[in-house]
Amino acid sequence: MVWLRGQTMSCANQDWVGLYKSDISIWCPDAFQHPAKMSPTLCFKIIDHLAELGLLQKGDTIIDGMCGIGTTLLCGAIRGFRTIGIELESKFKDLAEANKAALEKKLGHPIDLTIIQGDSRHLATLLSERGLIQIMSPPYKTA
Repeated sequence: MVWLRGQTMSCANQDWVGLYKSDISIWCPDAFQHPAKMSPTLCFKIIDHLAELGLLQKGDTIIDGMCGIGTTLLCGAIRGFRTIGIELESKFKDLAEANKAALEKKLGHPIDLTIIQGDSRHLATLLSERGLIQIMSPPYKTA
């Protein structure tokens, strides 16, 4: 379920089944070291669904606070979004950077993808140190 402007929207159709059974690969070979990789097919589905709901629009930035090897960043960049990821562990940040380089080589052009090593519990500070600001709309509940 997704809550949007006071309305609950369901995403229960069968298009969400089997998204881990895909052969889409956007990672460099070393990225398979990560023990919990997100399915690129699932990630594309989530991004496309959010765009269909109007929650992601052209010019938006996707931020992943625990980006691991960067799957969300890669998928978002492929869809034309600016993406920023924060990763605490240097080995996974390095793999995300390698994935970015491999995808840019495959596409033949640079992608708008930034990876920051740090603790996402300090997201506002990590972003402001790079001249970026964080604006969020907290979840609310109406009576």
